[in-house]
This record gives sequence, C-alpha cells and structure tokens, in this order.
Amino acid sequence: MGVIAKTNNGFQLLAIKKIQETELATIHSIRRTNIIVKVQNNVLLHYNEQQQHWELPHGKRKKVETSFEAIKRGWTKLTNSSIDNEPLKLKYLLMIKNPDGEIRYNPIFYLEKEILLLEETPNLRLWDTQEDIGPIDPIHLKIIQNLPWTTTKTQQPEVNEAL
Repeated sequence: MGVIAKTNNGFQLLAIKKIQETELATIHSIRRTNIIVKVQNNVLLHYNEQQQHWELPHGKRKKVETSFEAIKRGWTKLTNSSIDNEPLKLKYLLMIKNPDGEIRYNPIFYLEKEILLLEETPNLRLWDTQEDIGPIDPIHLKIIQNLPWTTTKTQQPEVNEAL
C-alpha cells in the first residue's frame, strides 16, 4: 500500500475509503474525527498554531464517546456553537500510519451550510481552495482535493473502495 500524503511530523495517509455509518462501529483505533464543512463552495479550515498550518476542524475522541460525539464536542469547543441539529453525514474513513508505525483510522463527517458566522474566531476561515493561505496539512489537503466541488489545481488522490 502506497503513501498518498505525508506530514512533516511523520504521519502517513495510506488510504481514503468511502464508508457507511453501519461500518463505523466495527472500526477500532479511532483517535480523531474530522469534519468537512462546505459553505457556498468554500471549505472551513482551522489554524493549528502548534503545527503552524491550516487543517480540517476535528475532535479528539475520548475512549467513552463515539466519533459523532467527538466531532460535536470538538465543534462546540472550536466555534462556541452547536451542530446537534445539523444533518451530519459520515463520508470517509482515513487509514493513517503514525510515526511509531501504528495504524489508526480517522472518520470524516460532512456538513453543508448556507451560511456560517465566524465572528471572534480568528483561527477559522472559509477557503475557496484557490487562494494561497499558507501551509495546509498535507493529509487534509488530499481530502479536500478529493471533493467533487473543489477546484484545487493539484492531482486528486484515488478513493479506495476497501481498506
């Protein structure tokens, strides 16, 4: 299995798989859940000050919660708003190898909104996928490039049907 993308700190994206919610319960080694938020053909990004790059918003999963609960909690922490009543859809499952060689899986949910207010949230921005905004997490950039509505100028990765 080849490496699709690699971060500066050694994480490797090995596969992107379309997934159904019924399959998620059988997946172990989930540590983080991401969300793709589409607002009028823009994607929401969060600036990670520690890593000094833009990335998709996420929630780190606690042992006692589901991936859905993790992303809801992460969203509330990031935006001071709730997505409890939003139509979240599970879209992808990422297979990631960490620097120690451990394989983990990250589900990605999808949410489409007509409008998103980003007042008083300087680490959040809507990106049109064209503007140069500085460094973007290479793994998250590959995910964004895979979205049918984006217009990034680089080659899109292949979505695997099975891991």
